[in-house]
Amino acid sequence: MLLHYDRRQLTKESGDGSPAHTQGTTTSRHGGSRRTNGLRKAKERIRRDARMIEQSSRVNCPTPRVMSWLSTKLGKRSVLITAADVQRLLT
Repeated sequence: MLLHYDRRQLTKESGDGSPAHTQGTTTSRHGGSRRTNGLRKAKERIRRDARMIEQSSRVNCPTPRVMSWLSTKLGKRSVLITAADVQRLLT
């Protein structure tokens, strides 16, 4: 029995190529919750960016949470982030 992965479905085929079992896609099983959660997460990312920018410009020594966010945004390890990098991101 061969397993073929497709973005839309997972299909098991018998030796002759006919589908033996088909599993539903994520959206059909969860009733669109993935779309709803995706929109909610996108809005939360925007709020988080605004909050982290405000905290990083206000605080002289950034907290570990802000350093983690800066590391993700700049694509650098936190120990390699300089004040010039932060200023470039904030402006």
